[in-house]
Amino acid sequence: MSPPSTNREHLARLAALADANAAEAVRVVADLDAARLLWRPSPERWSVADCLEHLIATGVVYHPRIRAVLATATRDAALDDARWAPTWFGRLFVRAAGPHGRAVRARGPFVPPPGRLDACPRLLAQQRELRALIEDAHGTDLRALRIESPLSRVLTLRLGEAFEMLLAHQQRHLAQAWRVRQSVGFPASRALAAGG
Repeated sequence: MSPPSTNREHLARLAALADANAAEAVRVVADLDAARLLWRPSPERWSVADCLEHLIATGVVYHPRIRAVLATATRDAALDDARWAPTWFGRLFVRAAGPHGRAVRARGPFVPPPGRLDACPRLLAQQRELRALIEDAHGTDLRALRIESPLSRVLTLRLGEAFEMLLAHQQRHLAQAWRVRQSVGFPASRALAAGG
């Protein structure tokens, strides 16, 4: 599939990814009881719930930054037809944050609190917020508006890149949650354990 060529196409692709990620989050927890949701392969590794908590923590940091930029953005419907292209740095950052990026230990505001049983419903609520932000970005200049990294003012992403990074990052940790489920020692469901 060719990359989106206009801002409108890029935003449509982002919205579809947001919906797909939300559906994947539901799938990854669908049959998990509390013990399985909170189970960790080892004390230093994350549970399925921890993976979702990390995504929530990331949204807590980035969504207000995006909202603030959009609140002051000038809008022009013609910008939806402007050419979309990420920067070299943006492409690199999105790739690094995504499923095939190098593993990096979470730090600062991205360290998740202990996993909670309501992690998935809270993530889905946050995903609806992200979806609304993507819709609100129509008519804005996705290349001119910049989002600062919470870890360094030197690191900034264009708005269109920031959305894509968040969604690629979600894909990364949803895949991690599935790997937790496939780990040696992951508890069997109660139905299977009971022979049902």
